[in-house]
Order: sequence, then structure tokens, then C-alpha cells
Amino acid sequence: MDDTRLAGLTGNFEEFFTSPSGSTTYNSDLYPARMDYTYMGTETVFATITVTGNSFMVNFYRTGTTAPVWTKTFTKGAP
Repeated sequence: MDDTRLAGLTGNFEEFFTSPSGSTTYNSDLYPARMDYTYMGTETVFATITVTGNSFMVNFYRTGTTAPVWTKTFTKGAP
């Protein structure tokens, strides 16, 4: 998110929302057009985040798989 989404923001940030975290998937609350990646299947998924200096890489996996179903690397500001 940054000031193009919310005018009052003075910086930017990334947010990872993984679900289910409890008893529901929250699929009905998602706005896929606002997200880089959504998975609305029935299998459990999980994410790993690797931070190196000012870069971080997120990988999403379906349980039982060894290859990520989605990967993205971000670089923010100076290290």
C-alpha cells in the first residue's frame, strides 16, 4: 500500500494475508482485484518469507508440494 491507495500514507508497505487462521477461509472478504495473488481453493497453503538486506522474497506453497505456486521479490529503500 502507498499514497496511491490511501492519500494519508507517508510511506509504503507490503502486507501478506494468509488464511485460514482459525475456522474460516475469509474468501468472502477478499477483493482479488486489489491483490497480486489469491488462492481460493480448498487445500491448505502456507507462505515463507526470506529477508536479505532491503529485499524480501515471499513464496506461497500448497501443503504437500515442494514447488511454490506463487513467488515475488520486493526491494524497499536503502539497506
